[in-house]
Amino acid sequence: RKRYSILRRRWTIKNILLTISIAVATIISGCTKYENQNKYFSNKDQAAIAFFIENKSKIESLSSQQEMLGWVLHCNDKGYAYTNYVIGDLSNTVRPHEVDKGDCEVGEFLHSHPITNRITDYFSKADIQIAKWRGIYLFSTEGYYVRVHNGKKDRYGTIIANIRYK
Repeated sequence: RKRYSILRRRWTIKNILLTISIAVATIISGCTKYENQNKYFSNKDQAAIAFFIENKSKIESLSSQQEMLGWVLHCNDKGYAYTNYVIGDLSNTVRPHEVDKGDCEVGEFLHSHPITNRITDYFSKADIQIAKWRGIYLFSTEGYYVRVHNGKKDRYGTIIANIRYK
């Protein structure tokens, strides 16, 4: 019996140490995915449009299972900025704490919808939930529209730009 309990105790301690080391590694490597690109605009719509224009060719190269993600930042006297992009899959967790915001506040979520065999140029139910919480921008290469949603509109939100030729 003693031998069993000693082995069991070692196994438990080993698992605890492994769990702690994995958690620490995750925290160290995954805290800040998004960083301010230090390009400033007079309003958040301009910042969102600039994000999608700058990254349009990358968005066009994504697979039907990928989305581009980013954030608008509210930077007091400097205006509005955007973060770098991160490539995600079709179901992404929105984590504002992953933004290295510096002196700015994290604002609206930016994301794209991929080209698929069905229409995706509208906000999903999950997108609308995010919109109620933070506001959300969407770009789809189907119509090349940039849309914004504040959680109070239909699934199409408001079109603020067409960037097909920009």
